[in-house]
Amino acid sequence: MENAFKTLFAEFMREDTKFESIRRWRNNLKGGKYEKLCLRYLAEFCVVYETTPDELIKRRLAELKSDDLTVRCHAEDMVMEYYKSLVKNTSGKAINVYRKIASFYRYNFLRLQTKDPGYTVQREQDYMATKDETRKMCELLDLEGKTYLLVLAESCGRSGAVAKLRWKDIQEELHSDKVPMKIWLKHKVKMARKSYCTFICKDAKEALQLLMKGRKKFNPEAKVFQTGYSGLRKKVMDSAEKLGFYQNGNGDQPFRLHTYRKRGQTVLEKAHVPLNWVDRILGHVPRGAQAATYSLPDVEALREEYAKAMPQLIIYEASQSTKVEGITKEELKQILTVLLPNKTKEIQKLLS
Repeated sequence: MENAFKTLFAEFMREDTKFESIRRWRNNLKGGKYEKLCLRYLAEFCVVYETTPDELIKRRLAELKSDDLTVRCHAEDMVMEYYKSLVKNTSGKAINVYRKIASFYRYNFLRLQTKDPGYTVQREQDYMATKDETRKMCELLDLEGKTYLLVLAESCGRSGAVAKLRWKDIQEELHSDKVPMKIWLKHKVKMARKSYCTFICKDAKEALQLLMKGRKKFNPEAKVFQTGYSGLRKKVMDSAEKLGFYQNGNGDQPFRLHTYRKRGQTVLEKAHVPLNWVDRILGHVPRGAQAATYSLPDVEALREEYAKAMPQLIIYEASQSTKVEGITKEELKQILTVLLPNKTKEIQKLLS
């Protein structure tokens, strides 16, 4: 089965693939990693059901001509059967697989009639770390991990979007006196490859200043977090595991990075920020009739609304500031290593 998957996936990835349905689908995808993941999931689906994408479309066309309801619903039943086989162990992947396969049918003009199953109740049961627990996690992290966690917790951004921050997304206000500080995050891929404005508190801003202090000159596209999303996630989840509210490796995962996004929305709503403006800060499609057209606050108006919730959003209070005065040996080691890359051994020996 593994060989069959590799062969089929390789064929999907070819620009001149022999499958007409794949070419039509790819014309509507965004490219990059997202497109690759779409093709991967469909290849896995085709291997399991021993078929090809063109055969799926041909069969779907024939089924829709039938008067037998069971025959007409065969594609829906097959996709939902596959979804249910995945959701038992990997609920997050299951819904993503369902949506990508549904996208394949949609862009071949044969939309599935099943309702999107959405995420399971499991997400509502996720553990939401308190401020104190988040600070304890920060104490277990290196400078990069701590900065990532603070920005994630206070920006209400998606964990992947925060991990992809570039210098151009933070440079405008990093060395200004403005608090909360404006940063730019990318919208979810299916919305558009555009940025939206959100904010962070003083402690996250100071952590960013410290992280960038030891860097050499960089261009606007330079990454803020050089480790990458997978490495950053591992750092944070390992710290959560050490504190006992995340058990890695046995399927029990009450804590997720996404809970900081939920925390942010909850705090903003409790501060009576208008719902459409909460959506702007979170990078959501605004709620309500015609909201996307008529509710267009400027950056300063959003900043004022965010500031109402800042006392609850901030992780380190003023008395617990993360500023340079409290720099740790580990943080100093990282800065010196960047500044003096040829003296790594000497730096480690000096600060051991």
